[in-house]
Amino acid sequence: MLAGRDDQLATIHAALGGTAATGTSLLLRGDPGMGKTALLKEAETAALGAGLRVLRMTGAAAESRLTYAALHQVLWPLLDDTPALPAEQRDALESALGVRDGSPPRAETVADAALALLARHGPVAVLQDDLHWADPASLAVFRHLRRRTAPLPVVIIGATRDPVPDEGAIDLPPLTDEASERLLRLFHPWLPEGARHRVLRAAGGNPLALHELPARIREAATDHPAYLAGIPDLFDELPLGERLGRLYEDDLRALPAGTRHLLLAAALGGPAAQHADALRDMARGTPWTQALETASVLAHIDPATDRLEFRHPLVRAGLIHLATPAERRAAHQLFADTLPATSHHRIAHRAAAAVGTDAELAEQVHQEADRTAAQGEDAAAARMMARAAGLSPDTATRTARLIAAAVMATRAGRMHLAAELVAEAETEAHPAPPEPAAPYAYAVACTRFQLDCDPMPTVELLPRFLDGGSAAGLRDAMLLLLLLAAVHTGDERAWAAVERHATDTDEPAALCLRAWTGAHQGKRLREAVAKLPGDRETAAAWTLLWAAAAVDAVGEHEALRGSLARSSAYAPQAFVDSLRAHDDFLHGRWEESLTVSRGGAETSAAYHHALNETLHLLNAAQILAARGDLTALAELEPVLATTARERRMRFVAERFQALKVQGALGHGRAEEAWHLTRTLSPPGTPWSHLSLVDWVQAAVDSGRHTEARARLRTARTIELADASAHHAFLVAVAEALAAPDDEAEERYRTVYALPGARSWPFPLARAHLAHGTWLRRNDRPEQAAAHCRDALRTFTRLGATPWAEQASRELDLVSPNTGHDPQLSAQELRVAELAAQGLTNRQIGQRLGLSPRTIGAHLYRIFPKLGITTRAGVARALQDSRRAAAPVPEPPAR
Repeated sequence: MLAGRDDQLATIHAALGGTAATGTSLLLRGDPGMGKTALLKEAETAALGAGLRVLRMTGAAAESRLTYAALHQVLWPLLDDTPALPAEQRDALESALGVRDGSPPRAETVADAALALLARHGPVAVLQDDLHWADPASLAVFRHLRRRTAPLPVVIIGATRDPVPDEGAIDLPPLTDEASERLLRLFHPWLPEGARHRVLRAAGGNPLALHELPARIREAATDHPAYLAGIPDLFDELPLGERLGRLYEDDLRALPAGTRHLLLAAALGGPAAQHADALRDMARGTPWTQALETASVLAHIDPATDRLEFRHPLVRAGLIHLATPAERRAAHQLFADTLPATSHHRIAHRAAAAVGTDAELAEQVHQEADRTAAQGEDAAAARMMARAAGLSPDTATRTARLIAAAVMATRAGRMHLAAELVAEAETEAHPAPPEPAAPYAYAVACTRFQLDCDPMPTVELLPRFLDGGSAAGLRDAMLLLLLLAAVHTGDERAWAAVERHATDTDEPAALCLRAWTGAHQGKRLREAVAKLPGDRETAAAWTLLWAAAAVDAVGEHEALRGSLARSSAYAPQAFVDSLRAHDDFLHGRWEESLTVSRGGAETSAAYHHALNETLHLLNAAQILAARGDLTALAELEPVLATTARERRMRFVAERFQALKVQGALGHGRAEEAWHLTRTLSPPGTPWSHLSLVDWVQAAVDSGRHTEARARLRTARTIELADASAHHAFLVAVAEALAAPDDEAEERYRTVYALPGARSWPFPLARAHLAHGTWLRRNDRPEQAAAHCRDALRTFTRLGATPWAEQASRELDLVSPNTGHDPQLSAQELRVAELAAQGLTNRQIGQRLGLSPRTIGAHLYRIFPKLGITTRAGVARALQDSRRAAAPVPEPPAR
């Protein structure tokens, strides 16, 4: 809970632990939100646990001028015992606290009385929060008490934001980057990458901000999902909420109006406005150094950079948060007036300061938006173009600029912003459709596909603009969107439109089309990726990534994937993540895949991005099916089957049906699996190669060898194995499963000899299991056992429990006495014994001084040796092993 505060906690616990013999005092010093109150709560829990009486006070601005108000909070519970004090002390204390009338007593006398009263009730812990708001009289008493606690069973722990000198002070610096990251991932694991970096930057190590900002961002995203993606608007106003907004409010409101206005302009203007020359120009006659002197606790000039540095990033955010719209506009104008007429920043700040419409300024902002987009900064360009639309007095021009902004937003992955801009354009143009028509159609298609998982606007709207030649600069983006729709729906109109326009064999769209229709594109794909510009994202890069996905080769193009993954936009990032998770699944990195898929699905749901959520859930479903978790798989059926069909996402629904086939096979239900295959499309359709092995095994295991071989003939006819190395491997595995006895051995050897065979561990393990079963049936037990052991090891590592159980049963059949090696090393035996007690990997690691990952590696070796597949079987396996090893007792003498 208190990340990065271990040293401070240790000091507090040490102080409270020694109270019975001697007292002490501590003072927690730190900026607002640094965890002072949280540490005091921890101190209270520790004090109560140690049997101390706890007395508390919390300073308040409203009571800061009431004499002895803070002391009254501390001592009020003890006032019934004041008659036991010496008369002078009693009278002084009761007069100070208003219990009796009298002249104001001396602070030293009141402090002596307070100390005597506390000593009578020791051991006691006095916890003082927000001491900076305590009244001066109480502070004088507290300082006296802190110097005299040593011989008494009294611990005083205070907390203040003032940098007061004190020997017992404990400073609370900002959390380190590592601690901040750990705290965010622990409490807000749902936070997307771009938003997490934004929170880390804005929080500046402030624990309260790290807790509060994600919640405020999530609330703001309910109406403005762009907040989750990174920068929500042109000048990055954070949704602070009331609690964070008040952190520096008192200090900010105490500033002279001119100084606060100057700081606000610097905050809104960014680095350019924070330079000393810019500050001097904005001060307008007021000595700017004098203005900064009044704000020295909040900001200062760094002599090394000659630039204004805020005390904390939240000071800047607080300035913006507290300012009224009129104050912000005035601050933008103040900074704009200091800039040259040709400055790009000047145009942006003038636009932010403007009220109403201004055709000349709107044109300047439009040009600036185009320039920003040309630099690849589409998110900022979209906001700028939307501002140009707002400044435009003419309806047609305003509508066209709204549509242009929407297209920029789609390129940046800001689909909700794009949808809002499209809706605004429709309102402006009503009752006529918005113009220009082609960009409008593209924005509608893109947002509906991403947000609603509805591919039909793409299929129905885009082909006519491509055919009519009015796609302008959107041709490549439209082709990619049509390819995505074609793959997911199988709609002939989408395929035909892509085929009509992807005619240049060297262009990415044509390469992608051929990849998804089964043509081997390995060499061409590598050549096309090598030609991409390395300094910016392009539609061609996304198209080639989708082409790599068609041939299961995403992992072979790390440079391409890495370049695209640098995008701060959520939608493109989620697309990359879903392909990465699928690649991890294929290569046996199931835990990584499942983590990315579940996180991606959760984040996509928070964004209301239905397409990305569907893709991530489909990745998760692959692992659930392979691991035989049919209950969890069934929970995904409403989205991946029912809803997918309703949205005409045909191949999503088919892929899910194929996973149900695999799940049934894992549990040995061949007839059920065969029944489920009847609705699957033939080889050659998208993703059909991934279910080929399942289809063939369902047919073979249910006795339908003729159907299995017919399926394989179709695969050979369309040259499915030529599409990629992974396609070839899956075809080889399927042919081995269906091979007649006189060809089986050769077919299995072909599987093992294929280049990269070990890269796809799950189908390879299934080949070993099927081979082992075939060898057992042909009376070759030793060879069968070897293949079954290989299968068991892989299935156990992957967590494919039902498949591991099949392999284990086969081992028992071919080698009941020697199929499993029960001989464990000393370390393995220790791990097994602790696992048998129900301890987790982390708990075992703590006992043995090893990492949880190392414990997992030990268990991976232990399970096959004991002939088990789950932790639940460890205890029984150890018991059976001991029983088998025990000496046979001599028969009793007669």
